Amino acid sequence: MTDYLSQYLFQSNQQKQKKRAFISFDFDNDIQLKNLLSGQAKNPDTPFFYDDWSVKEPFPQSTWKSDVRTKIKQCDFLMVLIGQNTYQCNGVLEEIKIANEENIPSFGVYSQSVVFYQNGQGYINVPQGLDKRYFEWTWPNLTAAINSLNSYLPPIYG
Repeated sequence: MTDYLSQYLFQSNQQKQKKRAFISFDFDNDIQLKNLLSGQAKNPDTPFFYDDWSVKEPFPQSTWKSDVRTKIKQCDFLMVLIGQNTYQCNGVLEEIKIANEENIPSFGVYSQSVVFYQNGQGYINVPQGLDKRYFEWTWPNLTAAINSLNSYLPPIYG
């Protein structure tokens, strides 16, 4: 029993040092991105943790916004997993809007698979409200963005 309690207290203390994330993603198209992030979040060196608040069943629309607002306000930042169609996902757009209204820092991460090219220039369809706060999903980029939350989250080039 003592070993269990010690381990629990150790894990709880580690989580207090980490930033709490609200993960926003297009549930219908990007569940695999969320699953990849879940695996990455299990790494002990990950500077964040999150509770999986993904909606598994239809959510009452009458309370959805207030419920999401309450959850976002409990977090240190909002991270958007940018997929091919995220820029037009109403739930993601609303979550970004709520984070902005509540002054919760937000940023997006994307993989190279969502970059499309036109005339030799790479483009990404970024959800409205993220502005220039998005970057390629790499371990160093993610860690730097989260560690910068204590000071200033700069507009990160896309």
